[in-house]
Amino acid sequence: MKILVTGGAGFIGSRLVDNLTQIIYTWTLSTFLWIKMSTETFSIRIKKELKAKIKALKHVKWQKEIEKFIEDRIRLEELKQTLNNIDETLKNIKKSKQPAWKTIREFREKL
Repeated sequence: MKILVTGGAGFIGSRLVDNLTQIIYTWTLSTFLWIKMSTETFSIRIKKELKAKIKALKHVKWQKEIEKFIEDRIRLEELKQTLNNIDETLKNIKKSKQPAWKTIREFREKL
């Protein structure tokens, strides 16, 4: 964040700059702490060979890779659950005895 203060070298301007700096620093620090504290630790067991390969590939950002995988998998599972719910709902709906076009035409005529 950049803020331009004209007259910042004078008595009032310098006090204003000092106060703004303190406010921005406090806001940034509290935001950073909130972001840091909104995470959880999740541990899993993996094979020793796999862990050795992970350590060897230091350029890979493993946390981001694993987070992305988990987020994608959660999205997929939620989609599956939604589709299953739709299937269950459709099973309970009785089939119409007349064609859809006829129902639509009747509905439009009522308007």
